[in-house]
Amino acid sequence: MSSVENKWWFIAIVSAGSAVLTQLLFLAAGLSITASGWALVIFALCVSALFRLVSFLGWLAVLAIAPGLAARR
Repeated sequence: MSSVENKWWFIAIVSAGSAVLTQLLFLAAGLSITASGWALVIFALCVSALFRLVSFLGWLAVLAIAPGLAARR
């Protein structure tokens, strides 16, 4: 993990982004989060996968905008 990925503000943004994207995926698929236990399992798997994707894209954005911030240890 880079130093940017350990910052509280980065984790908050990535967590919120992955939760919103998962909610949009569920709505597009016509699923309800509270439908069953399996829906919660699928929701958790989607959130964790999207967390890594949004984290990577966020790190690339920070690297493009402020390379010094992404390179600091």
